[in-house]
Amino acid sequence: MANPMAEQDFSNDRGANQSLLQRATHAAGTSAFAADDLAAALFPKSDVRFSDRMLSFSRQYLKSLVFKIEKQLCLVATQRFDVADETIAAVAASDQGHSLPLLEQAGIINSSEILGHVFVQAQKAELSLRLVQKISQAELERILTRHLDHADPAIAEAAMGLLVAQSREGGNSDNSNAPISGLPAEIMHALVWPITAAVAKLAGSTGSELVAAAESVLSEHDESDSAQSRADRLARLIDGSADSAAQNLHPLRDGLELFVARLSLRTHLPASQIYAFTADRNMARLVVLLKSMNLPAEEALSIHASLDGNGESMTAASYHEIDIHLASRLVSTWSANRDYQAAVRMLDAQDAGALRR
Repeated sequence: MANPMAEQDFSNDRGANQSLLQRATHAAGTSAFAADDLAAALFPKSDVRFSDRMLSFSRQYLKSLVFKIEKQLCLVATQRFDVADETIAAVAASDQGHSLPLLEQAGIINSSEILGHVFVQAQKAELSLRLVQKISQAELERILTRHLDHADPAIAEAAMGLLVAQSREGGNSDNSNAPISGLPAEIMHALVWPITAAVAKLAGSTGSELVAAAESVLSEHDESDSAQSRADRLARLIDGSADSAAQNLHPLRDGLELFVARLSLRTHLPASQIYAFTADRNMARLVVLLKSMNLPAEEALSIHASLDGNGESMTAASYHEIDIHLASRLVSTWSANRDYQAAVRMLDAQDAGALRR
């Protein structure tokens, strides 16, 4: 038998009632997508398998980005454009985010562009944790400091710049709360406008001053001071130097960001794409990339082992089996324009569907 006192207490709790009413309304509106969520979990379309750690990082990282952008937006609105709205002032002074629930419910930030960036950051953090398991944190920190006394002052200055940037971003293994200053411009742009609209909705504002504040935030954004940009500069200097000892690249000799930057420089592939390669099962695309560079088997195997986190060892025999000409041809297709690659994949998928019919 039901407890009448419990029913009475519950009915008097307006906050609980309102919360459950909101939850029920939201559940009714989203229940049609339950099958989609289950299908995504049961039948993933990629070789990537996301660990609980990567999913947790991704949620925290995206939450952090939205919070920092909305806070900066509201600070600019109140301090520079004299917006006196109480809600906007409260968001500017808050230590927690407000717009993310609205954005999630509307599905506005579920774009492949934004989530692709989040995925790369999660994989980057995962690789950093794997390196720490193979080399001490102190040794990793000493990797870049050895360049500080380099005979070429430009290399020493670039190494210092990278060290400062990495320190500011909190280290790759703990960058779920990284600052937005180094965010790629296209990701910053993709996030700022939805967040502006969400804050305007929260404030019940037409958003004209918020739009002006958003334009100001975007105009002042500079990604050139990010750790990735600093790593790219150092990579160009090192690979252009006459120091033969610096020509061999390896994550345990360069550190993760500099290694990826040097690999990017030599293969003309963006760093984000190389990070994505390392998430493949057996890191297949990374191995093909190393083969296309004609790296000796022992070097390629060592690089693979240093980044691997699943105990999936690669043998010299399997590496030698890869035809270098086919590998080079394949890599050249990966370096093509991304929109072109996406169109090719869609056309190939259409052809495969026609054949099945």
